[in-house]
Amino acid sequence: MAHSQGGNFALEAAARHPEFFKGVVIIEPASAPEDIGKAKQVPHLFVWGDYIENSPTWVSYRERADAYAAALVKAGGVVETLDLPANGIPGNSHVPMMDVNSDHVADLVRAWIDRIR
Repeated sequence: MAHSQGGNFALEAAARHPEFFKGVVIIEPASAPEDIGKAKQVPHLFVWGDYIENSPTWVSYRERADAYAAALVKAGGVVETLDLPANGIPGNSHVPMMDVNSDHVADLVRAWIDRIR
């Protein structure tokens, strides 16, 4: 599990060494690699909160991560996106683990982890 800039590091690691991963959870990644490498072997969950559309920088980050996710799917990988506001869970900042509803978000992530095991 990685957050923000750490998301790119986790994605790079999974692309290079998928044998060390059972799954990848990326919370609002600030970047994504251009090459998926061998990452299609590992299920991925991308988590997004509110306010992305209010920042051109975050719009570009989201586009880059969405392109990475699409490349994974095209290669046969398993990818899910948990867009919190689109799922009726509004009000999350860039750090959803610190928000009032953090337990609910954590339960959703945990449910995904349980499904991929």
